[in-house]
Amino acid sequence: MPVLTDPIYLRPTPAACAASLRKVADGADRKMREIEARCGSVEGIDHLDRSYWHFLLPFVAELRERADTIEEEARNSQD
Repeated sequence: MPVLTDPIYLRPTPAACAASLRKVADGADRKMREIEARCGSVEGIDHLDRSYWHFLLPFVAELRERADTIEEEARNSQD
């Protein structure tokens, strides 16, 4: 009898993967806005927060791009 923790049952759907990526991107985007709001502007960000902010910027874009790709691949595979 199969166990629900077997990997086959834990495999997420493309929609679930894309939603997870978007959730992480949204959280990182929120963190970037918090840093910017706390410092008044991007120019006012101190060195440590600036490093974190610049790390998050491409990360957020990459996550959203990957989520778009997953959704597009899922749509194309259904056709």
